[in-house]
Amino acid sequence: MFFKGSRTLDIRPLSDEQRSLFADRWQRTQLSFLDAPAVAVATADELVLLVMHDCGYPSPAELAARARDLPVDQARQLSNLYAARQLSADHASTDDLRLAMIRYRALFADLLRADSAELVAYPDEPEQRVRVIPS
Repeated sequence: MFFKGSRTLDIRPLSDEQRSLFADRWQRTQLSFLDAPAVAVATADELVLLVMHDCGYPSPAELAARARDLPVDQARQLSNLYAARQLSADHASTDDLRLAMIRYRALFADLLRADSAELVAYPDEPEQRVRVIPS
């Protein structure tokens, strides 16, 4: 849940069925990276936004406006979203697209695990490997 003054957001975990469907879509998206990196990254962005919506997150613009009021984990998620978008901007190299995909993958994993004690680590530098940190 996010807090901003007296306003709160009710972030809800996905159902097992939603989680399974999104995980399948993610797998297909990730596999498509080899043949079409830019398309895969754009699809990853769309999929992450869809999962965020289904979990009850507001739009990225509203989240950005609330950034100072977000708990650390959610602030890192927002940071990962914007870092991935910046990396995949027009004329991005294949390596930039790879780094963007790593960021999307970390965010996606956290969103699917929203009710779990384990969250994916967000690398300070995108070159660092994504790993799971036990609580």
